[in-house]
Amino acid sequence: MNTGIYVGVFPGTDGAKEYRVCYAEMLENTFEGTLTETGRQITKEVADAERYFYFGESPVFSNEDDAWKHARERHNQAVSRLLWWGVYQVNYDRPFPERSDIAAREIMKQFWKTPGGS
Repeated sequence: MNTGIYVGVFPGTDGAKEYRVCYAEMLENTFEGTLTETGRQITKEVADAERYFYFGESPVFSNEDDAWKHARERHNQAVSRLLWWGVYQVNYDRPFPERSDIAAREIMKQFWKTPGGS
């Protein structure tokens, strides 16, 4: 993936879907099992921290149409930036991680600074 506007689709605990919209790049790091450029494998804990980092301050929508409307508006506002993917949907396999910004940043800091990633 690359720079774009992303609609993150997270399953809710009640069966409903939650939609979050962000402008980002390198969303590959939000998927458990992804290999980094240095050959480290993204763990569940790191993937959740990255999901929180990218989508934690994003507006939350319970309606898909509203999320896509917002994403298109964000895309139109970002036309002066380089957008490789335009607007893209990313489907996640578990609910949005609930944690603090500090906790997410600490998990990512430890992973990215430690040789081998753990």
